[in-house]
Amino acid sequence: MGEKPPYYGRQGDVFLFGWELKALKAHPAFHGEVDRNALALYLRQDHVLAPYSIYNGIFRLPSGAFLSLAVTDPVGSLPLPRFYWRVCEAAARPLREDLDDAIALEKLEASLSRSISGQMVADVLWALFFPR
Repeated sequence: MGEKPPYYGRQGDVFLFGWELKALKAHPAFHGEVDRNALALYLRQDHVLAPYSIYNGIFRLPSGAFLSLAVTDPVGSLPLPRFYWRVCEAAARPLREDLDDAIALEKLEASLSRSISGQMVADVLWALFFPR
């Protein structure tokens, strides 16, 4: 549900963050120790789910969350993600019953069109394949 959730973590007394792991790996404070539990997740599920990453001490910010880091935070501490939106809470909200089906479908189509056209702008090539 996120564009590119950032990676973040502490390596020594340095707070690192970036939208790709290679950005964190470029920093001299980065220690690339593989997290064995995350590796097991990868081997079992073919991916590592947020908030984990393949490296110890490096996390991926979950969708709908943000971090707040203060200068006064103790050195070495890592802020916990705070959520401004959760899919389960959004799905549990009651639907508007006064909305006509035809109008609801029009609004859904318009919203999906806006969302898809925004997603088509990317910094990498992409493709879409439909099974026959």
